[in-house]
Amino acid sequence: MAPGRTDVPDVPMVEHLDRGHASQVLLAASAHSRLTVIGRRRHPSQLTWKLGPVAHAALHHVPCPVALVPHK
Repeated sequence: MAPGRTDVPDVPMVEHLDRGHASQVLLAASAHSRLTVIGRRRHPSQLTWKLGPVAHAALHHVPCPVALVPHK
């Protein structure tokens, strides 16, 4: 999160560490969020857009907007 903090210092960011299934923890943590940002791996094929189970769950169940950011 360090690059994001320096790129957009006016945007509040919260780091949260919890135990449990990643999808369930993310859904619980984002229940009252205004935006949820999730990193995703790039897939080798440019012809498909593959999501992992956590990103998929977030897109379908998080009650706020979700931004998927591919890793560089």
